[in-house]
Amino acid sequence: MKDYLTNSIKKESNGIALEQKKTDLRKEAFIQEMKNGLGEEIKLNPNRVEVVIKAPIKRDGCIKRFFKKIFKVF
Repeated sequence: MKDYLTNSIKKESNGIALEQKKTDLRKEAFIQEMKNGLGEEIKLNPNRVEVVIKAPIKRDGCIKRFFKKIFKVF
């Protein structure tokens, strides 16, 4: 009975280790696929990150223009 339990425990731990290896291989394959799609500059210098900030939409100007048009009518 003990042999059966130890064998089943080893089998489960081997299955878990196998899944971890598969996951690591998939992750590496995904990273390589992403790198292949990038430009040469990013491949050569992957740690440099540039943050691009969009200019905020000027809603105040739109609202002011709307009210100016309304006040011109009245």
